[in-house]
Amino acid sequence: MFDIQPHQIIYLEHEHTRLYVEAIQMVKARKLCWARPLVLLSQTSDSSETLITPDFSYLGSDNLSLYALNESPDILWPIELFHPALDTEVLPLLSLLGAAKQQGDNQLNRQRLRQFIQKLWAANQKIFEEKTG
Repeated sequence: MFDIQPHQIIYLEHEHTRLYVEAIQMVKARKLCWARPLVLLSQTSDSSETLITPDFSYLGSDNLSLYALNESPDILWPIELFHPALDTEVLPLLSLLGAAKQQGDNQLNRQRLRQFIQKLWAANQKIFEEKTG
């Protein structure tokens, strides 16, 4: 596990989708991270040629969708599920985020966020049972 700092960009990943968030605060006693969603990056086909990789070379692919999550609710999520985002990932992503905010439908993007969170939760139920049990 890595040490998460406030304002650090980190991500959650499930299947071929990544949720990039800004860390707000660590709740160390409960091993949770309060985070603000920024962008959801999703592979829209089963093509393994455009996998999300740290070098960000896949951004030109037609098989990836970028959803701006401005005005989405914050999340409180187990620290152990987060991954550190590299600067080389985040800088190109943030430059695309401005255009995505102008094009996106906030309500539809929040719905996509909710669906991603539900899938990620279902895939990691054991971790959540440990947190509440």
